[in-house]
Amino acid sequence: KEAIDPLRQTIGTLDFYYISEVDDQNADKAHILLEKKQQVSDELLATCHRILSLMNEKILPNAPNPEARALSFKIIGDLNRYIIDSDVQNELERAKNDAGSAYKHSLQIYNSEVEYFSPIKLHVILNYAVFLYNNLQRKEQAINLLQDALTNEAAGIKDLVNDHERYDQAINSLSVMKTNLMAWTSSDHNAAWIIKKNIC
Repeated sequence: KEAIDPLRQTIGTLDFYYISEVDDQNADKAHILLEKKQQVSDELLATCHRILSLMNEKILPNAPNPEARALSFKIIGDLNRYIIDSDVQNELERAKNDAGSAYKHSLQIYNSEVEYFSPIKLHVILNYAVFLYNNLQRKEQAINLLQDALTNEAAGIKDLVNDHERYDQAINSLSVMKTNLMAWTSSDHNAAWIIKKNIC
């Protein structure tokens, strides 16, 4: 993330200023910003592919336990989501397929092989929901995924009361789920009740 997050933030900033210059009809400045965004997007793409190769060839095959494999699939899903965000057209469909497959594999492992509550599973659910909502436009599926997590997964947080770091991770994920769900269901007057009922 230390290598990737600054690139993603830069792309977001350049997008903001590009739109502003287009709105102000400053074609020359907009063109410069667009070129710079392309350079940063290319760097992001190369970084993601480099890490994906490492994940697929070295880390995932040597994962020592189910949660390590589930985490590896989560990272692969995240990296492909970042490739989608880079908006390189010939990469989009493959990245969408690979991200969806990786998140599903991660959740399958958590549901069938990991016998204890893990805050990382909440991270997977959250990131998968964001992917479904933002990248695939499957909004109802994303909302249902978060609502189900708040109903069925949040209870497991009590198992972490003696592990402050993991407890805080879980609380943070639940909080972001709540925020996203409120935004995504802003027209649903029952959403606030659902969230309040299930957040500890």
